[in-house]
Amino acid sequence: MTTASDRSKPNNERVYGLVNVALFLATSYSDSLSNGSCDEINSDVVDGFLPVSNACGQQGMSYQGTANSDFREGNFYRQGDVSPLVCAPGDEKYACDVDLNMRARARSPPVVSSRSGSGDAPGPFYCGPKTDYNGFTGHWSFEDNEEIFQSAKQNRLGRTDVQGGSVPIKGTCAYGKLNYYLGKRAADEGRQAMFPDIDFCQNPGAICNDKHPDLKWIVGFFRWITEIQEYDAGDFNYMKQLRKYVDDGFKDSDFIDSVSGIVSQGCHTPPCIEGAQFLREEKRANFVKVLKMLGFSAP
Repeated sequence: MTTASDRSKPNNERVYGLVNVALFLATSYSDSLSNGSCDEINSDVVDGFLPVSNACGQQGMSYQGTANSDFREGNFYRQGDVSPLVCAPGDEKYACDVDLNMRARARSPPVVSSRSGSGDAPGPFYCGPKTDYNGFTGHWSFEDNEEIFQSAKQNRLGRTDVQGGSVPIKGTCAYGKLNYYLGKRAADEGRQAMFPDIDFCQNPGAICNDKHPDLKWIVGFFRWITEIQEYDAGDFNYMKQLRKYVDDGFKDSDFIDSVSGIVSQGCHTPPCIEGAQFLREEKRANFVKVLKMLGFSAP
């Protein structure tokens, strides 16, 4: 069992590494495994409805990067601003192009969602050109177990369509980096690729395909290394805060909240937009549980 005195030792790289792993496992469970689904599940209720257009962005995020403000400046997401989910200046070469004619559908979620209050899960996310659904999308009805098209229902950014939407991980930059380093683009450009047959920009659902059962974890590690560990915004640098959390004896629960916010909503001060759901106590409890499994005497 690791003690408080062990944790306070300077340059305790082993403990830093294990806590980093614990954060990865805990957030993976909170944001994906607890739902029993690899694909993202529709969960962001807006004005009493569950908009199908959440496929293009939940909790105030725009997955296509065309309608967010930058949290790194401390602002809320709003229509017309640049999203932190797009590639930063200098990294534009990685980004996927948004294909407005793309058609994709996630897998049907399992019936395990306790958060919906019904014991059921909503229908899977899908995307496609506006001509496929008369120009607008509706909302999911648990009572009818189908999408209702009586009127257009907006997500938090005002989207009423799923043209060019995406599922498991989020953002044109994240998928683009996968393709650049691990996928078909790497192979096409002469670099070694783990998955030369997968174009992650054109087939994002491949992440959850049974053909590559380990891919979802590889993608999770890839995102953690390239996005979470590299996060440096405002007064929050992930690696510095991780070391401080360990050196101070695991006392600052706000650090757990900050990391959970970065992973699920894109900022370190969650909830990142007014009304966004943030299950603070659940996320903290999951992290403590993983810490104990790794042999730490968590507070």
